[in-house]
Amino acid sequence: MARPLAPHPMTCNAADAPGWDVRRTWVCFVAPPPPCYNSPYFDPILCSHPAETAMQRFGSVIQVRPEKLDEYKTLHAEPWPQVLATISACNIRNYSIYYHDGYLFSHFEYVGDDFAADMQKMAADPVTQEWWTLTNPCQVPLPTRQPGEWWARMEEVFYHP
Repeated sequence: MARPLAPHPMTCNAADAPGWDVRRTWVCFVAPPPPCYNSPYFDPILCSHPAETAMQRFGSVIQVRPEKLDEYKTLHAEPWPQVLATISACNIRNYSIYYHDGYLFSHFEYVGDDFAADMQKMAADPVTQEWWTLTNPCQVPLPTRQPGEWWARMEEVFYHP
């Protein structure tokens, strides 16, 4: 007999548990659950089956050159499939870019477990590098960005799941 999911020191992807407070930690198995889950001796703390990695949200901002805004929008109206595949392969989901008054705001969810390594992987991709040769001239990095940043990372001040 299956039991409800128990508190666990690993995290759950909110997409697998709609309505759950993702700031809490829960065991979360991709269906079907492992055989040990139905065992009377199941202990979520000791179970060797990994739960999903916690999702992290990122927001960032950059200016766009007014004379390049239309070009930037045109490029993003038909992004290259290999660039999109690389973004996905680097554990980025639900990636959006918004425009307002000369600024671009990006938001994405990161579902991997090594953000720095995934960003290095993306930066090493030759097709993505070629894409950036078209998009980067459209952008003006903020003077307040951190060393090594192109888009300035933003601090999250509110979230409601």
